[in-house]
Amino acid sequence: MGTYLIASTNREFIQNLSDNLMVLDTESIVCKAELGSEVVEQWDKYQPDMVFIDMNLGDEVVEGVFASLNGVVNPPMIVVIAETNTYAKCAFENNAADYLLKPVRKDVLSVVLSRLSAMNDNEQVQLVDKAASKKRFRINTREGFNVFKAEDVLYCLADRNYTTVMLIDGTSLFTANTLSCVTKDFPKDLFFRVGRSAVINIDYLKEVSRKKKECVLRCNDKSYKLPISLNKVQELCEILY
Repeated sequence: MGTYLIASTNREFIQNLSDNLMVLDTESIVCKAELGSEVVEQWDKYQPDMVFIDMNLGDEVVEGVFASLNGVVNPPMIVVIAETNTYAKCAFENNAADYLLKPVRKDVLSVVLSRLSAMNDNEQVQLVDKAASKKRFRINTREGFNVFKAEDVLYCLADRNYTTVMLIDGTSLFTANTLSCVTKDFPKDLFFRVGRSAVINIDYLKEVSRKKKECVLRCNDKSYKLPISLNKVQELCEILY
């Protein structure tokens, strides 16, 4: 049994797709959203496995939906539906699981459901992490805010309820948020919490010293030393090897 969410401004389209889903998956639960603002509300309420997004919602609305759903815990697989291939590149850049053309044929829908349902846990985790790596994060400042991608972060260092985000280009961002709050949606295959006060991008990890209880990151010919807990050293070894 699957739970599906259909987002479209066209009620007839919603009804037709819903009917097909219930034929292909007789025990399915289908929820609907006719406005972009309703999508996240419906996701919160039903926690669907798959979300079908109709591009007739509008480019900006769809982009906002992607940003919102890719940022939630355990995001759903997203299938974009459009009348032409115009939006295919944008859809996959935003980590869509699939792309369907209108009118959506039942046999094509069946293939998509079978393929996505057959994805194992590791493949789904990779899909989620890929989404997180493409997600843009925001840190508020007095003048406005800074925007960055997770892959641009070298490390995050906490000082009580404040956090410094160091980017790979050398930019340092400061926020009045906890370390957990800042990094909770970072991709787990790219970032590792080395202790109570620091999270690192393991792509830049070059050295770990048990004696000094520190790890060394290297980026753009510069070295950065951060504290690491001894119990995290073994955990890091298991991840890396």
